[in-house]
Amino acid sequence: LFVQRARAASAELTRAQDEISQHRGAGRGHITVGLSTTPQMALLPSVIDPFMRRYPEVKLTVVEALGFRSVEAQMRAGTVDAYIGVAPTAKLSTEYQMETLFQNQRAVIARAGHPLAHAKSLRELTDANWIVSSGNDADASVSALFRRHRLKVPTRHTYVGSVLGQIVFLLSSDSLRIAPRQFVEFTPFKDHLVRIPVREEIDAPAVVMIRRAALPLTPAAEHFCDLIRRASVSSQAPAPVRARA
Repeated sequence: LFVQRARAASAELTRAQDEISQHRGAGRGHITVGLSTTPQMALLPSVIDPFMRRYPEVKLTVVEALGFRSVEAQMRAGTVDAYIGVAPTAKLSTEYQMETLFQNQRAVIARAGHPLAHAKSLRELTDANWIVSSGNDADASVSALFRRHRLKVPTRHTYVGSVLGQIVFLLSSDSLRIAPRQFVEFTPFKDHLVRIPVREEIDAPAVVMIRRAALPLTPAAEHFCDLIRRASVSSQAPAPVRARA
């Protein structure tokens, strides 16, 4: 318990030194941010260059955050400055403050040229192989979706834990994936992955920013978060077009 408190205190002293240095114009220090897959694709590309031009001497560390809980301990210890990613399902404690960056959408994703690329309903996709990241994910994002629309639940799943592995499966097979729309909008993938235009709506959690409520960020970390906010404006999901009855 003492070591945990000491590490948090040491991290705050380091952050205070960085803050003073940056206010004096030296621009040195370091920041660490946790980003989930969606903001890495949608926001980070337009943030990197302006941040590094403004703070060339600041060491920026980006860690992959598979949800807020994966970095919560580091945030509490003061080693992660902010989390940018999908909104947590559980209520946050008062030691954190959360702001919504944008509402997102998910879609059924497949490789370009997939034989089911023009399917209009989930009903046509029940016999496909679905890529999921875990056993729980299979039930939450695939089975529950089909049950909600009173359709036959797919039985073929391939478990792939990493985002890179999921992309490899999508590009190399006829497997399908329920994923954020950014998968097909991200420049390196947009000519290789397509969104299957099913009529059923697929809910998606909002993308949020979480930081500690009691302690301010350093100027460099605040600037990074402000750049993220600006980038999120252009990442707003368009309103879904509803078919007339």
